Amino acid sequence: MKKSLKELFDDYLAVDVFYGKDDDDHIYLLAPAVRGAETGMEYPFNPTGVCVFYNDGLCDAYDERPYECSAYHHSEKHDGGSSRHKEVAMAWKDHQAQIAELLGRKPCATEPDTFSVLSMMMGGFR
Repeated sequence: MKKSLKELFDDYLAVDVFYGKDDDDHIYLLAPAVRGAETGMEYPFNPTGVCVFYNDGLCDAYDERPYECSAYHHSEKHDGGSSRHKEVAMAWKDHQAQIAELLGRKPCATEPDTFSVLSMMMGGFR
């Protein structure tokens, strides 16, 4: 995409979180932002929406797509994405300092509100 990581982050990405048992166990990772949401910061709890790279039925970043996108097979049955999300999160474990540098501060997980928890329970965790 011929952009620096900081430019890519500011324009197209957001920080997602894989929730550990304790605050110190959370793993933060970069992911495409959701269209219409603010980029270059943390996602809200359990974000939903259309990826910023998905336009007119095609992926604008197909050749450079993130691992999570390339590893996902739409024809397979899956568990709502929780094991896939954990696998991706583990790959980011050693990059927490880089994510803090992009944000300009240590990331913090958004605590879910009651509606978010109920939605997650009804629809499964991504």
